[in-house]
Amino acid sequence: MTLRKLKVGVPVLDVLGQNLFWNKVWYDKVAGTPGLYEARFARMWHNEAVVLAGNTLAKGAAGGDDVGRPPFHSYWFQSAAALNDSFENYFALDAGTYDFEVLCRTADNAGIVQWSVDGDVIGTGATDMYSGSGVQYASRIISLVTIATDGNHTLTGLVNSKNGSSTGYRAYIYKYFFREHSEF
Repeated sequence: MTLRKLKVGVPVLDVLGQNLFWNKVWYDKVAGTPGLYEARFARMWHNEAVVLAGNTLAKGAAGGDDVGRPPFHSYWFQSAAALNDSFENYFALDAGTYDFEVLCRTADNAGIVQWSVDGDVIGTGATDMYSGSGVQYASRIISLVTIATDGNHTLTGLVNSKNGSSTGYRAYIYKYFFREHSEF
């Protein structure tokens, strides 16, 4: 991994030249090397995604009204959802092997999302968000994702299918993140 000399609080720029939020990228201090850090974890909230195709993101809340609750309590989805809805988000990571996790809400009207990084489908590439009874806080993991280069990357989600029992194509997502594979 490439080590970067950073000061805490110095913004990392995304591919659009905008500041990433400080909590999107964690830089772990390298033992015995003052001031050197490496990017090993990237978190993206779904409400920060840019819609590429389909309707804008709408807010939903687990368990109903989210007034006064923390932001992670809300999931976001494209409404009305349709086949080929897509969105992207941006992150910075060093080259390496990561596990990609999606924190979502499953439902009987949810679709299957294909994930890619910088245009390349990751893992088996799909997360099925269908469940007949629905689960408020579910996790979907794609293991052993290779990030080939250090720096800024684009994560793209495409709702390209649905479970045969699903009545729709919604993707109810709280957040998604990459974690260095050795962390699991």
